[in-house]
Amino acid sequence: MLKKCIICDKIDCLTFNKKLNILSCHECGVLFAEKQNNQKIHFFKKRDNPTLLAKMKNKISHELFYNLIDDIYIHYLKSKTKMDFKNALDVGTRFGGFVNKLNKFGVDAYGIEADDNLLKFAVTKKVEWGYFDENYISNKKYELICLTQMLYYLPDNFSILNHTKNMLIDNGVIFITTINPQASNIQNEKSPLPNNTINVILSKQNFESLKEKIGLEVIDYTTYRTPLYADLYTAKNPIIKKLKILQYVLKFKKPYVRDPDGEHAFILLKKIS
Repeated sequence: MLKKCIICDKIDCLTFNKKLNILSCHECGVLFAEKQNNQKIHFFKKRDNPTLLAKMKNKISHELFYNLIDDIYIHYLKSKTKMDFKNALDVGTRFGGFVNKLNKFGVDAYGIEADDNLLKFAVTKKVEWGYFDENYISNKKYELICLTQMLYYLPDNFSILNHTKNMLIDNGVIFITTINPQASNIQNEKSPLPNNTINVILSKQNFESLKEKIGLEVIDYTTYRTPLYADLYTAKNPIIKKLKILQYVLKFKKPYVRDPDGEHAFILLKKIS
């Protein structure tokens, strides 16, 4: 097992979580895979065009699910910012639903997605196929860049965030949604991670260190408990899963609930230098 943390460089500060198959640093709080996963190989596979049946299934399952999530993102941005961004880039946009919602608020938003299979279900033309890392080339400066549930798949988070910062205008904002590695359910192995291809999950302490390291200041860090995810993890039958999603669509239950010990974190970073 590795002895040095890849983020804080401290020695003998790591614990191996067997169930999650991930290393935990008790100095800075980061979680990371001992062997880094190469996402680029996976995402750049071309897929066949989806059938009409596949499009219908996606419409009543995945698209419905992410519509709920995108509504939460919009509500958060409205509560924490003036929501007066002139333009935005949504990285890992999936079908482009979040791009659509941002555009409805007058934001000139675009999205990129590395998984070509997802883009074939796109709900807007303002999305394109592309892989985002520290080598991504952009000829435009943005007021808002969104990295929702995707940063942890990339290995060198600090380099990627520094590159993202350089794509922002002065005082531009990065909106991140991720996993909170300090949540007791994560620490106690009661809440599973999305899959086994995660590379690095930064902690609140790691994000706060960005101000000195690369000129990004945390202006908000809010954690949430996620009943929607919990329901879907426990439901094995696809019909039961759809019925559970319906509870949230009909607003009988809240998908996200603010909780200081919640498994998910929403973060706003502002470019200061």
